[in-house]
Amino acid sequence: MSAIDVIMKLDKEISGGDLKKAAEYLAEDFRFVGVGPQPLGRAEALGVWTTIRAGLPDFNHNLRDLREAANIVYGIVEVTGTHSGTLAIPNGPTLPATGRKLQNPRERVAITARNGKVTEWAVEQVPGGGLAGLLGQLG
Repeated sequence: MSAIDVIMKLDKEISGGDLKKAAEYLAEDFRFVGVGPQPLGRAEALGVWTTIRAGLPDFNHNLRDLREAANIVYGIVEVTGTHSGTLAIPNGPTLPATGRKLQNPRERVAITARNGKVTEWAVEQVPGGGLAGLLGQLG
């Protein structure tokens, strides 16, 4: 399976699918970089996606424009969703549903896959992007 295939399957599960299946596509040493001040490990990233999906059941990365170079896939995400559930951030605020539509700015990503598993998902830090952008729009 190509790196693009693995990443598309992972993103399908994160964006509306089964997060337990998403875990199957993540390496044990997976790192989620650029979404917050510190990189997130595998368990933390799955926790963030679970929390986000509870608050924004229609959450979508809108991953597109993919191109593969060796085992790295480059592309664009433009996160969208509707705040129709409670968003309870661990060690942070709890935001009851507002019905607001979320649309983060376009962010470039570089996602690395090895041996059928994603080892790193790096997101470009842009103003209004990442978790801070999500919370800024909904809070």
